[in-house]
Amino acid sequence: MCPSIYLAFSASNDDNYPMEVQKPIPSSSHSDLSKKSDWRSFGLSLLFHALLIVLLAVVFTTTTGPGSQGEKIRSVEVVLTSVEESSEQFEYETQEQVDSNVTDSSQPESFEPPPSDQPPTLPDVSAPELPGFQVSPDSELDASQMTVAPSPANSAEKYELSQEDLKFIAREQAAIRRRAPRGDPANTQIFGTGNLSGRRFVFVIDRSKSMGDSGLGVLDKARHELTAALEALKPEHQFQVIAYHQSTIMIGKRQMLSASEENKLRVPTFIRSLVAFGATRHENGLSAGLAFRPDVLVFMTDGGLPILNNGQVEQMRKMAGGRTQIHSIQFGSGPNQDPDNFMLKLATETEGSFRYIDVNQWKD
Repeated sequence: MCPSIYLAFSASNDDNYPMEVQKPIPSSSHSDLSKKSDWRSFGLSLLFHALLIVLLAVVFTTTTGPGSQGEKIRSVEVVLTSVEESSEQFEYETQEQVDSNVTDSSQPESFEPPPSDQPPTLPDVSAPELPGFQVSPDSELDASQMTVAPSPANSAEKYELSQEDLKFIAREQAAIRRRAPRGDPANTQIFGTGNLSGRRFVFVIDRSKSMGDSGLGVLDKARHELTAALEALKPEHQFQVIAYHQSTIMIGKRQMLSASEENKLRVPTFIRSLVAFGATRHENGLSAGLAFRPDVLVFMTDGGLPILNNGQVEQMRKMAGGRTQIHSIQFGSGPNQDPDNFMLKLATETEGSFRYIDVNQWKD
């Protein structure tokens, strides 16, 4: 007879409640459950090892694929750059510098001529033909001779520039010639500022009451200084003189003047005609001078009230645009009482210079 397993549970320790006896579980049923549990464990183990073998095969195939042997991993970096257009600026170079740059960049440093007696054959570096235009080589470009080549679609027609087109081209070429710098920069000075170098000069002078004979007496002295400063300029250079109080006035029309002898003689007459009166508006004079986009702006005033605040100084710096140097000359009676004033800030922000002049030294 097969042995039987008896399971007994006691509901309480009290003797009044007899122990409840369950029916015996055959041992054959217990054996069947153990066999099923063993098969399930074996199946899970088999599935896990199969997945592991597949994963190892994929990794091995990837690392030993075509082209992977003997090659190093190369990293590629992509750099994005942005071009910021700025306002129009010129960088002046002498003809010797231009020729030197072309010579240095025409061939590499390690270039050596071939040992053959025959000269090396150079590639054809003639200028490429521009679509739509035909210009004969070894000849200057003349707008009156410019024609448009016939297009392949309609080779029988030939378009010629109209008179209006030719006039427009001529005006543009003249404007380019006017903007192009001519000659070497001039070097001059005024009121002992030291060397001022440029091709376009603007002199801005305060004509308020404090600058006249009843005040510091600067205007008459400025007439002699301006005359001497302009002597260093040649006819290809340009200048303008601007006087201001509440409003501004300048020599002739609102334009730069060539430094001809005739225009230089207009300066003393202009200064003598100025009457020193009214209040001071420094911003008006500076704005009018910077509008000409000069290389050098000489700012002459006693720095009287109202002075420029930091926001106005910053605005003047932006108008200078990195192309105009502001050289400030302040006049006063006695030692400078405010060395850290707005005139010094203007000069510092535009890479110019600052100079204080005690007018009592003129009287002594």
